[in-house]
Amino acid sequence: MLLAVVTFVLIVATSSTASSRLGSALDENWRGSYDVLVVPRGQDFGAAGTDGLVDPNFVGTAGEGGISLAELDSVRDVDGVEVAAPLGMVGSLRNTSLFPALRVADDPASGVSALADDVVISLTAEVFDVRGAGERLLMRNRGVVALQRRDSADMPVDQVVASSSVTGFSTVWSSQDYFVGLGSMPEFPASIVAVDPEAEVALLGHANASFLEPLTNLPEFRGTGTTVWSARVDEEAYPAIRMELQEPGDGVARDVVPLVVRTYPPGSFVLRVTAEHASVGFSDIPTSGSGLESAIASAGAVDTLVLESDVSTALTPFGGAGLVLEWPGSPPREENVAMVLPATELRPELVGRPTYRSDPGAAGPAYRVAAQGVTDAAGRVPDRGQLQLSGGQEHVGNVQSYRDSQVVEGGGFVGAVPAPLGTFTPDEVVDPQAQAASYVPSGVYSGNLTTTAEGDEVWPNVSDQDFITGVPGAFTDLVGAGTLRGETPIDVVRVRVAGIDRYDAEAVERVESVATSIRALGLDAIVVAGSSPQAVSVYVPEYFVAEDGTTSDLGLVRQEWTTLQAAAAVEQGVSGATAALIVASTGAVMLSLTVTTLLGAVGHRRHVSILRRIGWRDDQIRRLLMWVNVPMLLIVAGVALWVVARAPVPYRAVIAAVLPLVVLVFAAAVMIPFTRPYSGRPSRGLSSLSSVGGLVWRRLRMSPSSTVLGVVGVLIAGGITFFGVIAVREALDTAGATRLAGVARSAVVWAHVGLALAGVASAVLLVTISAAIHRSQRQQQDAVARSVGYRPATMRTIQRIDDAVRVATTLAVAAAAAFAAAQVGAPLGALGAAAGMVVAVSVLQLALGQVSTRGATR
Repeated sequence: MLLAVVTFVLIVATSSTASSRLGSALDENWRGSYDVLVVPRGQDFGAAGTDGLVDPNFVGTAGEGGISLAELDSVRDVDGVEVAAPLGMVGSLRNTSLFPALRVADDPASGVSALADDVVISLTAEVFDVRGAGERLLMRNRGVVALQRRDSADMPVDQVVASSSVTGFSTVWSSQDYFVGLGSMPEFPASIVAVDPEAEVALLGHANASFLEPLTNLPEFRGTGTTVWSARVDEEAYPAIRMELQEPGDGVARDVVPLVVRTYPPGSFVLRVTAEHASVGFSDIPTSGSGLESAIASAGAVDTLVLESDVSTALTPFGGAGLVLEWPGSPPREENVAMVLPATELRPELVGRPTYRSDPGAAGPAYRVAAQGVTDAAGRVPDRGQLQLSGGQEHVGNVQSYRDSQVVEGGGFVGAVPAPLGTFTPDEVVDPQAQAASYVPSGVYSGNLTTTAEGDEVWPNVSDQDFITGVPGAFTDLVGAGTLRGETPIDVVRVRVAGIDRYDAEAVERVESVATSIRALGLDAIVVAGSSPQAVSVYVPEYFVAEDGTTSDLGLVRQEWTTLQAAAAVEQGVSGATAALIVASTGAVMLSLTVTTLLGAVGHRRHVSILRRIGWRDDQIRRLLMWVNVPMLLIVAGVALWVVARAPVPYRAVIAAVLPLVVLVFAAAVMIPFTRPYSGRPSRGLSSLSSVGGLVWRRLRMSPSSTVLGVVGVLIAGGITFFGVIAVREALDTAGATRLAGVARSAVVWAHVGLALAGVASAVLLVTISAAIHRSQRQQQDAVARSVGYRPATMRTIQRIDDAVRVATTLAVAAAAAFAAAQVGAPLGALGAAAGMVVAVSVLQLALGQVSTRGATR
């Protein structure tokens, strides 16, 4: 009885601990950097088709339509809005001057030349993406050229240069050098994203958005022709842009778009040139036309030379330096040289989001991304004409697109001049909350990785149309966004709600209230507070494009997607697991209390019989039994009331159900002693002691209560384990597999273990009582058996048979219950746990029996 009271107290204390820890975990982890995502009416960014999950950086790509600056102001005026930070893809930057070249020194005046004699070569220029373990070919251009060492700078061109029919491999020269063109590289895109820099600081903190400071406090005049803008541009890094900002050109000021640009490439890229010397002299070949290719091809190669250069900076906005390779023996020039000056243009190109569909055949959350069609390495439809001019090879460098491209309507891009006012580095665009349990993608800042099934990282290609979102090339402000994209340049607004410091019903209602007010403005508002990432599998089809144009799949990759409003599921699931364990442990305690109380009541039959013989009336005996039981009843009821008052609100109903059961148990304790008179005569005589089997059978028949009690104890142990595992498993499935669910489970795991142990302790109590009763009865029967001549060795054999029968009985009953549970779809893990607990309690029962055996046979 005392143990039941103590166990009840432990249950309420443990449930309170679980509730408190779950609340603290949710308070600390349920909010990301914003609470509501505002989008144009009719957009959900894919969550409706992917079971409420959204892909990484789902807010960092363009949607259809847009939100105007006036609508942004209306959102900011909504009561309860603390921060409203807009985000919009407004265009792209493309380098238009990516023309690699091979410099061959030849200075007749000084006599310095890299040419020992005439050189006839076949050239292959390739660009490789060398991120990760392998190489990805982005471009291959082929052409031929013939050069001859000059005796003087004024020698006729046709005597020193043989031109290829491939325009991109034309040769130009100066008094000191030849420059052999190597075709053109793709105009790799870099997206432009519009933000409100002050709102970004308010949303992410100054330390995480300080790189946007050059976009603050800008001049009101947004036109060229003055030094207002050129003075803000680094002259050494961007001389051509600085000049363009100062001079309007045709006398009319052009729109200026301020930018903070990326100064690092999206990866490592190598230009590799393979030069094959032909076994033919300059005088033996035609000086131009397709006959040159034929002559070199028929002559064959004498030797091969491979040159390499890192051209990673060519993939940065306003980049392009480092595209000139030096022929061996060419002394370096004092000044940098290039075929053309670096040039970057604003383009009215937007990139949409991938389309996903569920993959029901896969385990766990799994989706399949839709292929949209093959593009070149720069994300454009392959142009055969351009390939011929550059000596490009069809299908080489092609990639699969997984996004829809859009073209901005309007003339904002025509004549607009980009003004790079600042730069950012990789460390400055890392989302500070990327690894938090409450992470919601903040837009275009890098967060989580994509990996293959083997754990290798998958890098986004440079087309800007990969299924992985790349880092933007530049940021601009909202005025610049309006210049480029027009009246509706905003794709999303990230809203943080004011006045929230914890997770509770009031906070959830406050966020929903703000979202409802925003919807009344004619926009859609998606509540993302309480969201959390979880691992998903994505099948990527047709990823690799071979040189013959065929495609092959990348297969399954792993990403972390965001589960919208995961906190509600986590609270429901983890609280449900706690409630299930409370039900199981409380039920076990009540069953133990009931069985032990009723056994005690059965033992009172003898006392009732004696009192009747000495003249007591039944009503007097009942009052006596009531006075004996009332103090304990009051203690248990008082403890139960205290438990209900102190228990967490969600669990009070479960624990309160114990009170009427306690009253019924004690009522039965008063009434049972009157149900059957106690005779005091043994049911069998000594004839049953004539054989070992008869003695064993007598023991089992003479102690049915202890035998049944042992079986019940084992069933409680197995049942509490089985039911607990099932209930917790289902509840945790409801909570999900998000990071937040993991944090919540970790916070309450030991409380759950404590609740389970409370139920198991009740089972152990029954087993112990069973062993004690059986031990007492054994001692009486063993004394009789020894008095009729049984030896100690025989007695030990009888004890072992007795113990084996008891344990086998409990195991058989438990196995039957487990088999019945399996027929209703119980998880194998629960069966295994229940079977393990049954074995453990049975071993305990056997051990207690052996102790009694040794004591009785000494």
